[in-house]
Amino acid sequence: MVNNRKANAPERNGFQLSIFVFLFMASPLLSPAAPSLHYTVSVLNIPGSATSMNSTGTIIGQAYDSTGASYGYIYQNGTITKIADLPPIPDGFPLTNNFPTAINNAGQVIGFCYDSNYYDIIGYLRNADGTMIDFYDLTGSINCPPSSINNSGTVVGLAGITQAEGFVFQNGAVTYLGSYQGFPFDNACFVNDSGQILATYEDEVILDHGENIRDRGQRAVLITGNEMRSLGIVSLKYGDDLVIGMNNEAEVIGRTGYPDSYPAFFYFSDHLHVIGEWAPAAINNAGLIVGQTLEGSPTPSPALIYTGGKLQKLDDLIDPSSGFSIYSPVAINDQGQILALCTTQSAPSTYLNCLLIPSGQ
Repeated sequence: MVNNRKANAPERNGFQLSIFVFLFMASPLLSPAAPSLHYTVSVLNIPGSATSMNSTGTIIGQAYDSTGASYGYIYQNGTITKIADLPPIPDGFPLTNNFPTAINNAGQVIGFCYDSNYYDIIGYLRNADGTMIDFYDLTGSINCPPSSINNSGTVVGLAGITQAEGFVFQNGAVTYLGSYQGFPFDNACFVNDSGQILATYEDEVILDHGENIRDRGQRAVLITGNEMRSLGIVSLKYGDDLVIGMNNEAEVIGRTGYPDSYPAFFYFSDHLHVIGEWAPAAINNAGLIVGQTLEGSPTPSPALIYTGGKLQKLDDLIDPSSGFSIYSPVAINDQGQILALCTTQSAPSTYLNCLLIPSGQ
């Protein structure tokens, strides 16, 4: 198995990390294609944009109907099933749009519906039998999007607008995360199959812009049972650390709020490691990370994979005679399949949903 957990950074120490970042950014990021990784490309006959998939290959996405409203769908074995919208909330606008965000291996889907004004945002859990759980009914909040679901059906997310709180939905009930060192958790971002939760809070920090300036920054905490452990801080120069994903090994990927470059970080073995200037999007349980370059962001940009301590272009890992170019991956499952966009030589401006399948599958 590829070792994707090489320590690419010194211990978290401000001086050491600054030196490392300078040296790392001065060195080439893209390595030659590894011969152990190779993919075939399959174009998916699905509408709109694919948003996620599980390890059985079931895909969810969002598309638009003839009225301009969006709907969520599930794509499985060549069949598309529309995800029914939630009923309108009392005294609220009709929830005319649906955005599914994640699916577990049991076929449960989480997402949210929203109105035309993007004000009422109501989260849901759709079970495999089609029954729906409405998080408005459970939280009483018109802003209650779920963030993550594990394979046991535990869901985490946030509820509230001005006073958002991170919540956990388990065994039919919602509980709230509370606080860390006096700072309330404003979001529960991810939950893995061990029940570990990655949550964020807003801290007041001193940012170094040549003078001491007090500002607020988003920080992440890993919750394991009753233990809470801060992930640390990638940079004191810029405030927010944006977490992107977490796997069953409690390995975390993300980006720091660094204008125009956004260094990516990879948290493993209880330490943060800076892994270059790019945009990670998803991680699987083997520690394979996919994302995109910063070229043209936030529009589709060339796709990347981080493996074995190296960053590679996915275009280098497919047959060059296929005519495909790969962009903006959104998911990688435990089979190593990658959900992304692609173009062809004959239509380089038309983005298609595609699945990259590892050789031998």
